[in-house]
Amino acid sequence: MGNPNGVYIRSCAQVPFTSFVLQRNTFMRAHRDMNNAMQSLNAVLPCSAFTGRGVWVQDPNGNYASMDGTMRGTVLNLTLPGVTFDPQQWHETRSWTGDRITIAIFTVRAVDDLTPAHVATLRRLEFAIPEPPAPTAPPAMNLDSE
Repeated sequence: MGNPNGVYIRSCAQVPFTSFVLQRNTFMRAHRDMNNAMQSLNAVLPCSAFTGRGVWVQDPNGNYASMDGTMRGTVLNLTLPGVTFDPQQWHETRSWTGDRITIAIFTVRAVDDLTPAHVATLRRLEFAIPEPPAPTAPPAMNLDSE
């Protein structure tokens, strides 16, 4: 049958990830996830019924101010299948009513440092590990000696 947590996460969030955190009624002020992998996405999945479902994400053209009023942004409506955003952008939770349970998924910055055993374990647990970058050719060198 596989890991039901991994199946739920992968069916909702179509992004690679190495890590997830289950949060209950967790308020997060504006922050950036600087320890996440570059070029990766965060995803937040709702797991309970609550109102005021927004995740605010920095956007200079957005219609909403951050909670402290210093930045403009967009509020993403947190409904299934969840929302994705750039972890390098400032983001924060918005006020809600009810029991707010979410799963946040992300990719750690040092994903390329995972051992093959770690990768195998995470894949067995249904984590969607990012594919390693393709190797790049070394720069051409002139070997002529004059």
